[in-house]
Amino acid sequence: MKWLLASPLVTLPPLGLVAVGAVVGVVGVPIVKKTARSLAVLSVRGVLAVNDAIKDSGSQVRKGWEDMLRRLGIVNII
Repeated sequence: MKWLLASPLVTLPPLGLVAVGAVVGVVGVPIVKKTARSLAVLSVRGVLAVNDAIKDSGSQVRKGWEDMLRRLGIVNII
């Protein structure tokens, strides 16, 4: 925390600190918002990709199972 003591923020009055905080908030909020949105979009994309992969593999297992039963002569079990 030595960097805080050497900072010009130490010499600012409380109203100046509020002004600096407001400026940082106004500038920082859009950046944080954009980053959070992009992370959310990437997360949803990943979940949807995993969901599609699970559906495809389940479909392939079902088709393989039905094909095996058909070859054995067992029909209409499923």
